[in-house]
Amino acid sequence: MNTSRKSWFAILAINILWAPVNFMIRLANDGGFSPIGLASLRWMSYAVMLALLLKWPYFVQRTRAKPVNRRDAGLALLTGALFFGPSHVIYYFALHKTSTVEGTVLLTTSPVWTAFLAFLVLREHIPPNRIVAITLGFVGAWLVSIGLRWPSWDSGHTVGNLWFLVGVLMECLAGVISARLVRRSSGIGILRYQVTGAAIMLGVIALTFPGAFPFSTAHTVVGWLAFAYMLLVACGINFSIWYMLVERTPLSLLAVTLLIQPPISALLGWRFLGESLTTDALIGSACIFAALLVAVYGHQSGARAEGTDSAGDESKDGGGNEDSRGVNLLLGDHRPHEPSHE
Repeated sequence: MNTSRKSWFAILAINILWAPVNFMIRLANDGGFSPIGLASLRWMSYAVMLALLLKWPYFVQRTRAKPVNRRDAGLALLTGALFFGPSHVIYYFALHKTSTVEGTVLLTTSPVWTAFLAFLVLREHIPPNRIVAITLGFVGAWLVSIGLRWPSWDSGHTVGNLWFLVGVLMECLAGVISARLVRRSSGIGILRYQVTGAAIMLGVIALTFPGAFPFSTAHTVVGWLAFAYMLLVACGINFSIWYMLVERTPLSLLAVTLLIQPPISALLGWRFLGESLTTDALIGSACIFAALLVAVYGHQSGARAEGTDSAGDESKDGGGNEDSRGVNLLLGDHRPHEPSHE
C-alpha cells in the first residue's frame, strides 16, 4: 500500500468511526449527561489523556509531535476556549431541540463553510475540481439525509436548528484557525492546547453558571459506554489522526471527506437497526463517492504535475508525498527516507 492510499484509508476509517457520534450523544444525554456535563468531562478527560501520552516517547515518535512555542500555544488555548469547546456544548444543547435528521442536514454544510474560511484565512487555493466535489457531495449528503425535497422544518425546532448552525460555524472557524497553527508546528501539539483551552472554558462555565448550565453525569451503563466511545474513539483515535492529516493536507480537501458520514450512517442503520435504504439514499451515496473520486483524482493529478515540475528539487530535499507522511508513521510506515544516489 503506497503512502497516498494509507492516507485515504485513514480518512475512510475515521469517518466510519465518526458516523455514530450523534447517536452516542443522544444515548449519553438520555443516560443522564447534561450538555455541559458531557462536553466538559469529555474534553477534560481528553486533555489529560493527551498530556500523559505526550510524556511517552513512543507516542511522540509515532505522531511526530513537536514542541509548540508560547505564542502558538496561547492562540491554540484561545481557539479551544472561544470556539472549539463552546461549539460542542451548542451541539449537545441543540440536539435536545431539533431532530437528528435536521441536524445532519445542517452538518452537511460544514465543507462549504470550511472551504470558504480556508480561502479567506489560509489563502488556500480551491481548484475547480474541488468546488465541483464539494457541490456534488453536498447534494449527495442532502439526498441521503432527507431525500429529493426541502426539509419540513418543524416550527418547534427553529431555535435548535439555529443553535446547531452556530455550532457548525464555530467548529469550522476553530478548524481553520487551528490548521494555520498546525502547519507551523505539529498536529498533536496544537490539539493538546486546543483541547485544554476547551476544557478550561467549559469548566469555568459549569462552575460560574450552574443554574443556566447544570452539570450532571450518566446514571446508566449505556450512558457511560456512549461517553467512552466519544472519548476513546471519536477523540483518542479520530481527532488525533485528523490533526496529523491537517499538517500536510489541504483543509478544503479533508472537509470533502466528511460527506462520507451520511451514507455510512444510513448503511449502519440498515445493517444494525433494520432501517430501509431508500432510492434517494442510494443515489445520494453514489453522488458522494463520485465527489470523492473527483476530489482525489484532481488532488493526485495536481500533485503529480507539481512533482514533475520540481523533480530536481525533490531529489535534493528528500521529496516524497508530504500529505500523508505523518499519518504513515501512525499507521506503521516509519522507515526513514533514503535519498537518491543517482
